[in-house]
Order: sequence, then C-alpha cells, then structure tokens
Amino acid sequence: MSPDFRILENDNNNNFHHNEHHSETSFKLTRKLGPEYISYRPGPGNVRVAYLEGFKAIQIANEVFGYNKWSSSIGSIDIDFMDENNGRYSIGLSVIVRVTLANGAYHEDIGYGDSENQKSKSMAFQHAKKEAVTDGLKRALRQFGNVLGNCLYDKNYIKHIGSIKAPNIPKLNSDDLYRASYVTAPTTVTTNTSTNLRPVTAVPDASQQKPNINKNIPTQLPSSQSNNYAP
Repeated sequence: MSPDFRILENDNNNNFHHNEHHSETSFKLTRKLGPEYISYRPGPGNVRVAYLEGFKAIQIANEVFGYNKWSSSIGSIDIDFMDENNGRYSIGLSVIVRVTLANGAYHEDIGYGDSENQKSKSMAFQHAKKEAVTDGLKRALRQFGNVLGNCLYDKNYIKHIGSIKAPNIPKLNSDDLYRASYVTAPTTVTTNTSTNLRPVTAVPDASQQKPNINKNIPTQLPSSQSNNYAP
C-alpha cells in the first residue's frame, strides 16, 4: 500500500471516530436528568424550585465531555454593592464564566453571588465569589444541553419528573475510596499453637563463642627437643 493511501485511510479512520464520538456526545446532551440528580429549595410563594448542584454538574460534564475535554474560565467580576454596618459586611457581585470544549466550542453566562452580615470583608468576598462562580458555571454548562441542567427550565418536565421516585442513595463502599499510600489492608498472622512440636534451640552467634582450648597439648616444647634444630 502506498504512503498516500495510508494517509487517506488514517484520515478516514480519524474522521469516523470523531463523528462517532460527536454523535454519542450529542445524544447524551439531549437526555433529560433523572430524579436522583435534582435537588429542591424553597422559592417565592412556597414553591419548590428544582436545581442542579454544582458538583453534580461538574460530574456530568466530565462523564459527557471527558475530564480533560472541557475547561472553564472567569471573564470579569463586577461588584454590585458592598455595605458595612456596625463592623459587618454585605457584598453582592456578578461574574462572567465561560466553558470551552476541546474543539473550541464555548458558552458563557453571568453568575451572581452575595454574602450578608459577615464579620470581615475578606470573608464576605470569599463567599460571594464562590457562589457567583458556581452559579455562572452551571448557567454556562446548561447551554450545551438538557443533561447539564437545561431541562430544569422545561415546565412540562418539572411537572412530571416529581412522579418518578429517586432511588435510594447507595451506601459508601470502602473499596471505592481513594486511599493514602500508607493505608493498607490488615494482614492476619497465623501462629502454630500445637504443643507436639519440639522447641527450637537458638544457635548462638559464632562471633560471640569462646574458643575451645585443649589443655592436654603443651604450649612449649621440651628443652631436649629444641637442640635438634640447627642453629
């Protein structure tokens, strides 16, 4: 096969996998959320307001796009108000958050956050910024499709999703936890408790043993034998 045909074949394979992945992602984005993803908070007139929590939105985005196939960025931060009253601080601010996919497609939206009656200005800013960024992130993500929260703006969906019972939250499985390197499973040491075995006598260290000297061997030769040697 010539190099030109190999290049053409590789391009066709890459296009096929790209189109297949694009179709799969598009299909996931059209799906509406199950009841296990939806949380509720009280709204005006004692009406329950359905919403998607921030960590769940990030989890779904990782599953749909891939954990390394999307990113978010903050475009601007505008302080709407900042009040001080008797050493307490209240702040409201808005941010622009953009979500960008690996192929360059992006959506952005405005998020708002406020913090009331905080002891310090820094604490008020911290709470308000976190709330605003999370709100902006969710609003930007929902523009990609139903599964990222856009279905929560469908009144007909909200009307009927309440009739579907959410499954019970599964119990925490310790095998699914990411553990530190020094955390190991307990090991069981088995010992032989049988009394029929003879005890093992410890062998002393050879370096600590005293030499065994035979006292019957003379340490000096007799004087008569010493004359047999040439001077």
